[in-house]
Amino acid sequence: MIADSDFWKISNFRCYVRNISLNYTLPAKWVKPLHISNCAVGVVAENLFDFYNPYPKRYRNMYSASYAYPKLRNISMSLNVSF
Repeated sequence: MIADSDFWKISNFRCYVRNISLNYTLPAKWVKPLHISNCAVGVVAENLFDFYNPYPKRYRNMYSASYAYPKLRNISMSLNVSF
């Protein structure tokens, strides 16, 4: 009888966040005393993280090609105010 082997099995786990956007509108009772009708703050992040490591001793980020520059992480913040 031949038993199945798991010797060549590699974890196929991959988790990445390409972009995320978080926005929050301040309550009207907070901005009313400042004579502001609406105020919102936000954060946008691109290429936040990438977890992928099937070969721990020979790590190469598969998210970017070997012949190209890696994807840059961008984080932007915004403030929208209406009077």
